[in-house]
Amino acid sequence: MTKAGGPVAGEEVRAAAFATLFAEERDRLFRFACVMCGSRDVAEDLAAEAFARLYPKWRRGHIDDPAAYLRRVVLNLVRGRYRRLAVQRRAAVRIERGQEMTAASADVRIADQEVVRAALRALAPRQRAAVILRFMEDRSEVETAAILGVTLGTVKSQVSRALGHLRVAMDADVQNRGAR
Repeated sequence: MTKAGGPVAGEEVRAAAFATLFAEERDRLFRFACVMCGSRDVAEDLAAEAFARLYPKWRRGHIDDPAAYLRRVVLNLVRGRYRRLAVQRRAAVRIERGQEMTAASADVRIADQEVVRAALRALAPRQRAAVILRFMEDRSEVETAAILGVTLGTVKSQVSRALGHLRVAMDADVQNRGAR
């Protein structure tokens, strides 16, 4: 038996604080992961993995900003996922080069939401993360910089470039729809 305030009590306080953090950040982190990767199932896995990676550091008291840490973990997991997918795509292209290309499918009307998702997925991961944090999570530039672990100027340039790419993608879609 330990005295009040001993090791067991401290562990219980940390566990309760982690449970509170989980309750506060779970939905926001899931939305962030969902937009970053484009898949609800994968986003659930990414968010769970982020919390799992946070917990050991949390228990040791090594995390100053747990919300920022969680988003950095998700961002790094998404980057790794996209690197693996890029390798798989390159392999598939090599295989397809040996096969005859099939005729393009009939034009299909794409919903605005799908166009936006595709445009976001086309952004570089850092640009996508900056846009999501700034506009979907309504974070300030300073908060976004802290979460991503970059300077304020980097956030500004990443958001500016991303918005330029999104404008081009959306304009192209509008022109494509007008040509139909």
